[in-house]
Amino acid sequence: MKLRRSWEAMKGRKIPQLNLDEDLAYVLGVLGPGDGFRFRDGVGLEVVDKEFAEEFKTRIERATGLRCRIKLFGPRKITQSPTYRVALFSCRFRDFLTSFGVAFEEKTWRVPLTVKRAPNNVKTAYLRGVFDSQASVNKSICVEVMNRKGLR
Repeated sequence: MKLRRSWEAMKGRKIPQLNLDEDLAYVLGVLGPGDGFRFRDGVGLEVVDKEFAEEFKTRIERATGLRCRIKLFGPRKITQSPTYRVALFSCRFRDFLTSFGVAFEEKTWRVPLTVKRAPNNVKTAYLRGVFDSQASVNKSICVEVMNRKGLR
């Protein structure tokens, strides 16, 4: 069964098993150890990089078939940059993500077993999500994650 069905149309039914694709793997990489978060009504991402916010929005929309919202928020303090917030309002999708074993807290994050067993293109998309949200480039590439066990 394909993930592209409307999650909200599945009320009262179990969420189907699906094949992990590149878009969903990217979303998992951003939400697991990254800058993504869950909230009462769904999942989201808040970042200063507009291109990253748009990439996340595109990927999560393709993975779910649902529309996301993206908003620009002004700086909260004079020294801060404006941020872009992407939000997908779907409790069913938020709950579905937990079936992958994704912790939404950086301290307890682990790579989902389904990602470890996936083809290389899916693993690459997952790592791209992690690096897009957690890495920086100066003279070298640096990934900053609080959880050593998750990195192993």
